[in-house]
Amino acid sequence: MKKIISTLVVIAVLLAACSNSKQNKIDKIKELEKIVSSKTDTFNIKKANELVEAYVDFADAFPKDTMAAPCYYKAASILMNTGDPNKAVELFDKIINNYPDYKKLPDCMFMKAFTYDNFLQNKKKAEECYNAFIKKYPDNEFADDAKSLLEMLNKTPEEIAAELDAKLKADTVKKSE
Repeated sequence: MKKIISTLVVIAVLLAACSNSKQNKIDKIKELEKIVSSKTDTFNIKKANELVEAYVDFADAFPKDTMAAPCYYKAASILMNTGDPNKAVELFDKIINNYPDYKKLPDCMFMKAFTYDNFLQNKKKAEECYNAFIKKYPDNEFADDAKSLLEMLNKTPEEIAAELDAKLKADTVKKSE
């Protein structure tokens, strides 16, 4: 009987420790989110990086939790814009591969393509990802954007500007008729 009680006490302590650990991680995320989103003149890159680490730490520790995919998504969004687009792609992939029911899965696929296109300058991977996105989500709000970005993918800025200029002139002529 003592053995059973001892085992139950150990299990209770472990469960309490895990629960406490989870809450500590959530509290740390909330604290860092307040700091990073505060209305100051300068963006605190150090705290943003800490927030990314907190998001990933939580999601890695509790991958089945409903907050895991959103944590990865938020971390990837920050990384994409703060200088680590490779890690952002890695996290978008983690969501795409492990969270097929996540409501922002289409956004992840689009942002992965966009990251390859604009931050990593990998036009081949961007094209592959844009096409995969369009195929899987042809009616998504970003599908037209993906198609437009695909058309511009291998054009120089000068070629894009010339095409836009020609389109504007054509639209102006059309309106004046």
